Amino acid sequence: MKKSWFSFLLVFVLMGAFASQVFAANDGTGAPVTGGRKESAPIMGQHQYGELEAHLYSGNYSVNVTLQELKSGGWVSIYTLVATTANPTVKTHYYLEGGKQYRLIVETLGSGWGHLYNYIP
Repeated sequence: MKKSWFSFLLVFVLMGAFASQVFAANDGTGAPVTGGRKESAPIMGQHQYGELEAHLYSGNYSVNVTLQELKSGGWVSIYTLVATTANPTVKTHYYLEGGKQYRLIVETLGSGWGHLYNYIP
């Protein structure tokens, strides 16, 4: 009896964990910047690749888009994309671990934006 009760409980817990991952919301965050620095709102990773993008609208300055992860000590920079006048739109796929929070820091002296999706659009 104890063995079947434990098995039932284990199946129930595993189904709940699986359902929370399957039904996690696809989300995105970004920040437009003109001559300065902005932080985006955080999003949750989903155990899959997401898309990170940097775009230069105007100006002769680059746009730096830095991906940050929330760790126990605070926000830690883990990857940077740079859009320039020669290459005004730069994209890459980046693995976002499930249950972790990510945000962007977007910096430029010109005009541009950065965007992060927790899935590949």
